[in-house]
Amino acid sequence: MEPSLAGCDVYRFSKMEKEKAFSKQTHQMNQMLFKTIVIQGALVGICWTFPATILGAMVVFQIPFESLIAQICMFMPLFYANLDALTLLYFIRPYRDYTKKIFVDFLMWIRLKKVALSPTPVMDANVLNLSQ
Repeated sequence: MEPSLAGCDVYRFSKMEKEKAFSKQTHQMNQMLFKTIVIQGALVGICWTFPATILGAMVVFQIPFESLIAQICMFMPLFYANLDALTLLYFIRPYRDYTKKIFVDFLMWIRLKKVALSPTPVMDANVLNLSQ
């Protein structure tokens, strides 16, 4: 997130705090969205900008790319998509509640399906013809 956009977001959010033109639910949703945007901006810095800066410094100072630091820096951007989705699910309560409901329903469906579809067969001595 660019600093100018972050500044606009902070200005808009502080202006919304002073104005009481929104309902309580709208205000709560705006707070959740603002927290999410701030965390997503931090994730961009942590997962993309910080590793790119370290890799650039490694080029300038001629540190070999076989080092563990370079491997970690090249691996960090792979986490961004997952962390971004988890940020949305964690900080926006309606998403979190809906995901929790779907997950619980899925677990119940698996459990019921396992119980219904996997009865244990009863084996007796006649099946193996051992009684003779």
